[in-house]
Amino acid sequence: MSNDSLADTARTGLLVSPAEWAHRIGRRLVSRTGVKGALSLVDQALVSAANFLASIFVGRFGGPAELGLYFQGFTVIAVLLTAQIALIAVPYTIYSPRKQGGKDKTFAGSALAHQLMLSLAVVALLLLAALVLWGTLDKPALAAVTAIVAVGAPFVLMREFARRFCFAHMEIGRGLLLDLVTVTGQLAAFVWLSWNGQLTAVTALAVLAAACAISGLGWLFVCRREFHLVWKQALADLAHNFSLAMWVFLSDFGAALIALSGGVLTIFLLGEREAGIYAACWTVSQAVNPLLFGTFNLLSPTAARAYANGGKPEVRRVMFTVTPFIVALLLGWCIFLLLFGELIIQALYGDDFLSTTWVVTWLAASVLMRALGVIAGQGLQTIDRPRFGFYSNVLALCGLALSVPLLIPTWGVTGAAMCICAAEATIFVTRMLAFLSLSRAPAPCEVPT
Repeated sequence: MSNDSLADTARTGLLVSPAEWAHRIGRRLVSRTGVKGALSLVDQALVSAANFLASIFVGRFGGPAELGLYFQGFTVIAVLLTAQIALIAVPYTIYSPRKQGGKDKTFAGSALAHQLMLSLAVVALLLLAALVLWGTLDKPALAAVTAIVAVGAPFVLMREFARRFCFAHMEIGRGLLLDLVTVTGQLAAFVWLSWNGQLTAVTALAVLAAACAISGLGWLFVCRREFHLVWKQALADLAHNFSLAMWVFLSDFGAALIALSGGVLTIFLLGEREAGIYAACWTVSQAVNPLLFGTFNLLSPTAARAYANGGKPEVRRVMFTVTPFIVALLLGWCIFLLLFGELIIQALYGDDFLSTTWVVTWLAASVLMRALGVIAGQGLQTIDRPRFGFYSNVLALCGLALSVPLLIPTWGVTGAAMCICAAEATIFVTRMLAFLSLSRAPAPCEVPT
């Protein structure tokens, strides 16, 4: 074949790198739907459905105790992902549009370096925690769950890093392909383990880690040319991102601890079976998350671009465009679960999960409060005022500490759900008041870099 023919072939797209193929497929998916927001919702629905089905598999085939243990491992993973998003994804999402061309390979390489540092620290901390649970606290089952999370955490974090990288550049179709690979492998393994009677909390978490390893490391190999890693620059970018990252971390990490603390409180104060019941109610109450997270996945980069182009007034407009939709959706969700929540839980998990109406209703109300708090928190992060999110967490933690001894001993699992809802309401009110006050300022003459 002549050189001219090769050139023509390359121009038609037959000879391109794997990264370029992934990029073209993603763009084609977006162009066919016409709306990136729709793909974001589909992607989040896929991820949430996988998590939902995982809890049903473990609850059905393992019972409330195994589900309670699985939920503890899932809680640790969720907290780690929140930390990763705060420390790495949020600074990258906010600052990358301000870079030349909006996609700086060296800045992307710095984010990857930060990801590797975080993974090493997480493995060390979780292995230490597993040793403490095994030897000091005499919790061998929890120790085993923590150990498997420690081994799998780097792969789960890498998969999430890949997702957030795609979302930061509005490459939603590309992120959807990544999640399709992960979820397909995860659910196929769950079916096989269930069929052979080997599905436990530990094996379920191991499957999640393996599926994330395949998709996350595969994505990194395919897209490796999009990163230029310079360690000196990575350290400089770490210092540059530090102020924003730490305040976002203190804000979002604290909020995640509050949101997910109900499972931890129930397993230590009430027992593994009660923790399993709480986990089932929590999982059902979160079934609306595809719409929420799909919206939030687009809200952060959209707000960042709005601030870069129009300052604080544009951020305020973006946030208040989303809020009425979220309120209407979640009020309806609360009413639906009040009426039918217990029937749904028994149909999904079995007859061992009884008396759950008020637990799932209070948890649905906490979803509403948390969603509104996330909107206000993302607004504060975008205008470089994330510290106020941290202040709201401090108030909520103080309230939680006061409510736990009053409500959980008397109301049991329902009391735990009430505690979480009250804490989420505190976060929402304080963050929204801060955002309303700070976003009134006129658009800045210069956007900080």
